[in-house]
Amino acid sequence: MLCAEVDKFIPAYVDGEFAEEDRVEFERHLAECARCREVARFEARFKASLRAHLRRPALPLGLRERITAQIEAAPVPGSRLRRFFYRSVLVAAAAPVLVALLFTGQAQTLPVVQESIHRHQRNLPLDVVGPDRQRVSTWFRDKVDFPVRPPGLRLVGADLLGGRVTNVRERQAALLQYNVRGRKVSVLVFEPGDLSLEAPRVRRIGNRTIYFDHQGLTNVAVFRDGPVGYAVTSDLPETEMVQVVSAALE
Repeated sequence: MLCAEVDKFIPAYVDGEFAEEDRVEFERHLAECARCREVARFEARFKASLRAHLRRPALPLGLRERITAQIEAAPVPGSRLRRFFYRSVLVAAAAPVLVALLFTGQAQTLPVVQESIHRHQRNLPLDVVGPDRQRVSTWFRDKVDFPVRPPGLRLVGADLLGGRVTNVRERQAALLQYNVRGRKVSVLVFEPGDLSLEAPRVRRIGNRTIYFDHQGLTNVAVFRDGPVGYAVTSDLPETEMVQVVSAALE
């Protein structure tokens, strides 16, 4: 595969649109070509930053998706620098709408909770499949800048389905997916830094402080394990979520 071919398909690769066979060939080239690897990394970070900024306000149903789709679908000829400048102008043009919505007085859910629920509710393709926890952990080793250790969840009979690279705001993150007795459980792993994890309800599980929040029937439990943050998301009742988090801490 030549660099010129890679350039054409980097946006599709970053968006997870490749079939497994094509992804393997594409990633083989990225592993060997520092230039294309950096271009792909730039594209991923740019899109992650753009989507994170569009998610910050509590937008009316469908507006966020329309803004994002129009920006990403806009034809931009020329160099990568020109495309970056053009899309930045579009984001700036949308900013007054977003700022106005931000100050409508609506209560804001913790960003990590919002983003955990958003990813949980989408059926995104997995970059690596389970159930081997060590294999999944090793796959993430050169994809993110922190260790990804999938919780075993053995005590609740969970099966690790796999994971994919994602983001929390501008931060790298890993999204792990589990099947717990026929129900999907998502685990977002990230470096929280100074990002607040203090959701409304607090529980002590063992010697850990766990924060709980919800939107509708979807519950989220957020906690730290050293420098790494976790957000566990499911439509399981909170009592069962406590069991899942307890298993994750084993």
